[in-house]
Amino acid sequence: MLDTISMWKNSKMITYVLLTAVLYFVLLYPFQALTFFEGYADFGRIGVGIPMAFSFFFGPAAAWGSAIGNIICDIAIAHVDLSSCFGLIGNFLLGYIPYKLWTRITDKKPDLRSFKKFTLFTGIAVIASTLCAIVIALGLYWLGYAPFLPTLLIISVTNSIWAVSIGGTILILAYDFFAKRNLIYTEREI
Repeated sequence: MLDTISMWKNSKMITYVLLTAVLYFVLLYPFQALTFFEGYADFGRIGVGIPMAFSFFFGPAAAWGSAIGNIICDIAIAHVDLSSCFGLIGNFLLGYIPYKLWTRITDKKPDLRSFKKFTLFTGIAVIASTLCAIVIALGLYWLGYAPFLPTLLIISVTNSIWAVSIGGTILILAYDFFAKRNLIYTEREI
């Protein structure tokens, strides 16, 4: 987790944070009306594909960008309260876990050009989406805003679907583009 702190010394990583945050917000905002539990559990979060794919491009910068983009969206829809803290943490994990797990499991590039890579990506997307959902669902439950289990299921299933479909598509289409331009984060970079 030290990489999430040390990256702030690198201007390129800060740029990646901003890019991730802006794109995440732009894809979240139009779909905020598609919610359960009075706006606390979204099912139209196609933007989840951004932190999922960008995690593999930008590493910890995608985690911060995801967290910041989610907060910006909360502010834009005038929905900032204590639940936003849990959203910040959950979305941070959504952008952090994928690249961290992938690099611990394999040294292969995540271009998803094989069934094995796509299967691994899908498993990681489900894990990251579920951990994000656990944090948010627990927070909403503790605050008395929404029931735990339905919230957990809605967030984890919908995040997983969007993470795999949109995030996977972005990786398949753009990984080589980023790699050829040396824009892929490596842990020795910071």
